[in-house]
Amino acid sequence: MLQTLYISNFVLIEQLQLDLQSGFSAFIGETGAGKSILMDAINLVCGERGSSDVVRLGSNKAIIEATFDMNEKVKELLEEAGIDADDFITLTREISSEGKSICRINHRVVNLGLLKDVGSHLVSVHSQFDTVSMKLNGSYIQLLDKFINQPELLETYRNTYKEYTDVVREKREFLENALSESELEILQYNADEILNAAIGENELDEIEEKMKLLQASEMIERVGNEVMELVDGNDSITDRIYSAIRLLRSVKDVNSFDELAEKLDTYYYEIKDVVEDLNTIVSSVSTESESYEELQERAFLIRKIFRKNGGSYESMMKNLDNINHQIEQYSNVQEYEAKLIQKETKLINELNKLAKELHDVREEGSLLLEKAILNELADLQLKNASFKIEVNENDVLSKDGIDEVIFNVSMNKGETLRPLLKCASGGELSRFMLGLKIVYKDIDDVDTIIFDEIDSGISGATAYTIGQKMLELSKNRQVFSVTHLAQVAASGDNVYFIDKQTIDNATYSNVTLLDENSKYEKLALIATGTISNTTISTAKEMVKTARGE
Repeated sequence: MLQTLYISNFVLIEQLQLDLQSGFSAFIGETGAGKSILMDAINLVCGERGSSDVVRLGSNKAIIEATFDMNEKVKELLEEAGIDADDFITLTREISSEGKSICRINHRVVNLGLLKDVGSHLVSVHSQFDTVSMKLNGSYIQLLDKFINQPELLETYRNTYKEYTDVVREKREFLENALSESELEILQYNADEILNAAIGENELDEIEEKMKLLQASEMIERVGNEVMELVDGNDSITDRIYSAIRLLRSVKDVNSFDELAEKLDTYYYEIKDVVEDLNTIVSSVSTESESYEELQERAFLIRKIFRKNGGSYESMMKNLDNINHQIEQYSNVQEYEAKLIQKETKLINELNKLAKELHDVREEGSLLLEKAILNELADLQLKNASFKIEVNENDVLSKDGIDEVIFNVSMNKGETLRPLLKCASGGELSRFMLGLKIVYKDIDDVDTIIFDEIDSGISGATAYTIGQKMLELSKNRQVFSVTHLAQVAASGDNVYFIDKQTIDNATYSNVTLLDENSKYEKLALIATGTISNTTISTAKEMVKTARGE
């Protein structure tokens, strides 16, 4: 649910901090007071597009910040985006007077798309004029699927459909990119060149090291022999150390001399190791069988092949694998194409079977959904309404199966059933959406639902019913309703009053949570236009009736 809402310099609101309540909250006020501004701010912080027009005159920027309880779907989205997910989530939107927009989730800058995706799983906003056209048009099949609640069947179908579209794309690209005989010959030449060269993984490094040794071979031999003579020749360091060790050990029972003899002994053998390593290097240079020219020629060949194949041994081997795959793939075009067609046919058969299963459960579920919605429409003073869901099979497979789902409605007795958008008035559409929300109250994952003046053109008993339905819906969800009808607001657990003031030629909108006495006064005011003992008494009766108390 929406816990807190902070608004700064947004249209007529200079600064506002609201701690919002659970249950059903009604927002009332005089016409033009700015009731819908509050809902516009929530829309904006949840990712709707905005412009510099929303920035309060004379201000640099508008800021809206909303804190919600976390839900599982939003947590998944945040984790995918690498954003820390806690028990609460804070959305922030800033719009400058130049039109620049900054979006933040948990104080981290994000793009508008992610903000909107997250917002759509936190708040659902409905108004009289966009309810059906924005939320329902073209998505009846998704509404029906949500109601029948067969996620495993849908997931299996969609995974199979993706596999099918991947095969179709692969076949198309394969045929578009099929190689000619001359192109295959070039590929085979490149593969043979790499294979015939038989290049070792570290061969080039080893050759370059050998070439360095050969270039310096004369100096290596001269310096190496001189060092060995100095270290291990006649009257050398090793001879002197050996003599020193013998002298130290000739003195018996002197521990310090024994320790020094041990140290010198260690040095003696370390120097012997150095001499042996030097001898190996000098010997390898003097006995090298390959000429410098041979090594140079081999290094040239390896570098040339590397340059043609990505610059390194690893890229060369990767390119060889790719070449071999293309040769195998395109050497027999007809055989490979036949394999793809066989796979495509198998997937089509699987899809048709799964699509038929989906069609059957949709037809069965549509009857249950029809009944549930008709029950709600009757409660909403649309007792003469008829409602029928068409689940029509098509010949073309899509990501949703083979079905086209149409909602047909007749709002009055004797009228022909027609598609929903073509036969209902604004008020009727609004009541239809409210009824739909009641049906889906245990299915929808959105915790906060906003109805923005959906009760226009309604009065009397119907208005009471709408308020009572919103109250019913609020048992499972947080519900906000911007309303001009006292009968609707009377059902609210909480009533907020929005008014407008002019101070020093500037206009301000304010929002106040009404206490018990103020609530009756304001309900009396919007119901009758006056506040008196009689109208306040009428407002109290209105609340009792609306809330069934």
